[in-house]
Formats: sequence, C-alpha cells, structure tokens
Amino acid sequence: SIVKLLTPFGTGSGVVVGRIKDKSIIITARHVIEGTANGEEVEVYHSDGDIVGYVDNRDIKKSDIYDLAVLFVKNKKGKCLIPADITDASKKWLSNASTGANVLVAGLSTTDSSISKKPDLRVSRGVITNILSEDNSFNGYQMGYSSPTSRGMSGGGVFVWERRLVFVGTHGRGERDQLRDSAKTGFNYAIPSYKSLELIQSALGSSYQSVEFGNRINIYITAHPEKTISTICKNPFGTWYCTVTGNNETFVNDFTCFLTDKLGKKSRYTINPGKSLQEFLRFN
Repeated sequence: SIVKLLTPFGTGSGVVVGRIKDKSIIITARHVIEGTANGEEVEVYHSDGDIVGYVDNRDIKKSDIYDLAVLFVKNKKGKCLIPADITDASKKWLSNASTGANVLVAGLSTTDSSISKKPDLRVSRGVITNILSEDNSFNGYQMGYSSPTSRGMSGGGVFVWERRLVFVGTHGRGERDQLRDSAKTGFNYAIPSYKSLELIQSALGSSYQSVEFGNRINIYITAHPEKTISTICKNPFGTWYCTVTGNNETFVNDFTCFLTDKLGKKSRYTINPGKSLQEFLRFN
C-alpha cells in the first residue's frame, strides 16, 4: 500500500487506500507535495522502485485545514497496488485509544548513500504516547507515538492491528526539542484517517459513492491466503474464500481460493496444488 512520491522539491510517501474508475486514490501529507506548480508533476513509485504513474495539480486535492492531500493517479504500469484498509472507524478508535497501544508506521525513507542505493521501505513499531484534542492540535495532528521515523516517510501510514492491519492515520510530523532548536525529541504525530476520508469526499462530491476502498477486501479463511499476493492483485476489491479441496490425481488436498467479482461470480485459483494445507502453512 505504500508508495514513494517524487516532487520537484523532494520526496515523501503515500498510502494507497482505494480506487475510482482507473485511478488509484493515494493519501499523503500536504507538505510533501506543497509547492508543485501548474504544469509540474508528482511522480509516483512502487515500493520496489518502479514507476507507477504521474499526477499534476488537476488530480491533486489539498486540504485547506489539515496537512493532508489526496492524489488520483492512473496506474500506467499496471503495478500491483493493494489498498490499505481505511475506514472512518479511526474517529471512534481515537476516542477510545489509550497510551501504550501498539502501532506500526510505514514509509519510504530518503536514500542514505552510505547505506542504500534507493529509497528503502521502513516499518517502525511503537506505541501511542498521547492523544491531542481537536482544539489542542495544529493542522489535524492528534496522534502521538514513539515509532522512530526518518526523512521521506512523511505521508506514510500509521496502522493498528484489529483482526487485520487497519490504516488509522497519516504520518507527517516530528516533535521538536525547543531547547535544541531543530533537533527532534523522538516522538512523532499523525492525522487520523477519518479526516482523509472527509477530504476524498470533498474532492469527489457525488462521485464519492463510486469509490472502491480497501476495506472491501473481505477474507474468509482457514489459513493465510494473504500470502497469495498475485491472486489479490487480480481483483484487490473482491471478496474471496479459501478452503481445502481434495485432489483425485495426487490424493492429497489442495489449498484453493475462490475470488468473487462485482457480480458475485466466483473464479477459482488453486494455490500450491498437490500440497496439503498443513504443508502450505509449514513452508509459507
């Protein structure tokens, strides 16, 4: 779900949360793409370094209130972009969250030439350190956490585990140590994801009803079909079921997934044919 954004002024990260027609919907921090003028483009890259597509100001909506922006990007290279599970539940989650709750922060860090040759996808574990009220926050930043971050990760996602990974906020700000000028304290902040949904709705108007969000990926499983990424990418917004089926040729069970399309029709994908479910789990 994490992509890299390259602007005329620098780099940042973004989170794919859904699609509308042939365009992927990507959430990022407004300051990541701030300053992109008419006629200039933001380049979008997959986490493997390959280009996904380009977007200009016509397909960028910036929030007037929060440090948020939404990009509508045509996936010209057909890269597999699995949308994050985003819901407006972050508002309820935020009101009930307590300090110490586990979070993950993900983004593509800026290249350190002494270590890596290209931006590196980093996942940083931490805990919620504090929750700011709306009245006591700036630019929408309300969620404080201890996850270490680096340059380039701004616009990336903050996730919590609720039966599966759920996108609950956009990372974008590090707390400064006022005694040491620009030095950071190590604490970071994110904007709750329900504010991103409000921005998408504002940008699309009545077309918002046509958006396919990542939380439409419903998985009913007996094991771990999340590992079959190629299957998900055939239809990342479908509902799919996985089960064990007998194989009359090998006389052992296959691990089989049925992926539904928009009309509810099922297409069959056989995973690891000739292996039992136990073997599938053992080696995956």
